[in-house]
Amino acid sequence: MGAGLMALYDDLAELTRMASLAISPMWMNVVVLAIVGLGMPFLGYGVVVLIVKADDFSVYLAGSGSGGLRPFGRWMVAGKAMRQNTAADPEHGNHTNKIHPF
Repeated sequence: MGAGLMALYDDLAELTRMASLAISPMWMNVVVLAIVGLGMPFLGYGVVVLIVKADDFSVYLAGSGSGGLRPFGRWMVAGKAMRQNTAADPEHGNHTNKIHPF
């Protein structure tokens, strides 16, 4: 075996030894998986809710903001439209209903 393969084999053997030392009780695995399993949907939906609320707030500012807040709200609304168009067609940055061949 070459020196590179030997080093890879040694690293793999070390990782295997470390993994065998880090065995945790079954109840701890269940608790961690439950926390992650319940936490990830809340985190994902929480991010979506924040995006929607920010969009609602930008529309509110654009329509009834006072002073310097109205242009800021309009800027946020314009940015939303630009993001939607770019998400629709990331290649060209415009919204088309064409089906792109793969």
